[in-house]
Amino acid sequence: MKLGAYYNMDKSALDVEAGFPVSKNLSSKDKIISAFIPAGKYISTIHVGSYDSVGPAYDALTEWVKVNGYIPSGIAYEYYLNDPTENPDIAPQTEIRFPVSLLK
Repeated sequence: MKLGAYYNMDKSALDVEAGFPVSKNLSSKDKIISAFIPAGKYISTIHVGSYDSVGPAYDALTEWVKVNGYIPSGIAYEYYLNDPTENPDIAPQTEIRFPVSLLK
């Protein structure tokens, strides 16, 4: 499984990190940096379809946050659950996760 961490959603100056999960902390080396995803409360959804059509999934998560009294509280993560290049007959599946906290 591969993942992307989106620090902002500004398409003109996108700040993104790419990686993959590992079972233990690894030492950083050269340009490869070891990082971790913090524990906490997350909401998520799974988008099935092309990567360039995930916008409505983000919109749905954002709306859920507003309606249910939460605020986004960090980095948005995308987990790429399958690889359509290995099997062109399957649609890409992307899990999108937002860390959230309750409004005060």
